Parts: sequence; structure tokens; C-alpha cells
Amino acid sequence: MPEWSPERVVDLEHATRLICSQFPSLRGRSVRRLAEGWDNTVYLVEGAGGAGGGDVDRAWVFRFPRRELALPGVRREIEWLPLIAGRLPLPIPVPDLVGEPADGYPWPFWGARLIEGTELPQAGLPDAQRVGAATQVGAFLAALHSPGLAQIAAGRLPVDPMGRADPSRRVPMARERLDRLARELVHVDAVADPVH
Repeated sequence: MPEWSPERVVDLEHATRLICSQFPSLRGRSVRRLAEGWDNTVYLVEGAGGAGGGDVDRAWVFRFPRRELALPGVRREIEWLPLIAGRLPLPIPVPDLVGEPADGYPWPFWGARLIEGTELPQAGLPDAQRVGAATQVGAFLAALHSPGLAQIAAGRLPVDPMGRADPSRRVPMARERLDRLARELVHVDAVADPVH
């Protein structure tokens, strides 16, 4: 199985069942797939809710892990995002709705209120506005890495569990992947141009 292949795929019907059975106030709303990544499938829930819905006008985004490897990160998000949200100068997703394993799905999942916006590459901002956006991002990163937040997390969060900052781990991995990519590209080129 390729490295990033999903171990569990939650399709639209399954996601709708899980969300509506565990969060009855969201019944009757529209559910659609919003995005899919290596670790999560994300669904958007919007529209008028069912009876007793105190969040009638809110849209929700639910993240369903696709691989067991992602579970420690999901659990950290559920625990830590609510603790740090009020300490940051920009909104972040807060897992207000935490789902439990059910209906054949073995892992926790969570939902947060949708944060409206456009991803920076698609925003097409002129230079003057990009400087302002960069300033906001810089302030956000400074707050995220501030000593105050670090003190809250001290001894309770792992240090880079993926080893992203460990060259002894990452360099051999990068070389192996580049070699594999080069082999695959040579193969594709040879098939595409049989004259050579």
C-alpha cells in the first residue's frame, strides 16, 4: 500500500450518518465533501438545522481521520485548540463538537465552526494588501510561539513527533523519494517517447 493511502475512507453517506446521529441539532442540514488530504477527509455541514438547533445559522466543518498515524495529532487538536484559541490574534478552528467511534468508524472526529475566508494563493491580493496579510500572519506566528503559550504546553506536548526538523531522519527520506521520483519520471518519459 502506498505511504499516504487512506486506511479508512468516510464517504458522504457515512459522514452524514455519523454527524447526524451524534449531533442531532445538525440533522436536516446539507452535508458535502469540502476537501481531502493525506490525513483527513473534511465535510461541510450548512443550512437550517433540525429541531432544537441552537446553531441554526452556523456552518460546521468536520474532520475525519483517514489514517491511524494521524490519531495522535487529532487528539492533540481536540485537547489543545480550545485552550489556545482565545490567546491568538486570528481565529482558529475549535473542536466544539467531538464525535466518538461508531457505526464501523473506529476513531474520534471533530467539528468546528466554519471560518470564512479565501486561501492566500487564490485571494489575488495586490502587493499592498499582501503586506498587511503577511503582518497579520507574522503576529499570529509570534503569538503561537510566544513564551506564554510555550509555558502552558511545557512538558505536555511532544517535540516534533514527525521528525520534520531532524535532518538525520529527513535527508535519507528525501533522497529515497527523489530517487524513486527520478526512476518513475524516466519510466514515464520512455513510455511517452518510444523513439528514444
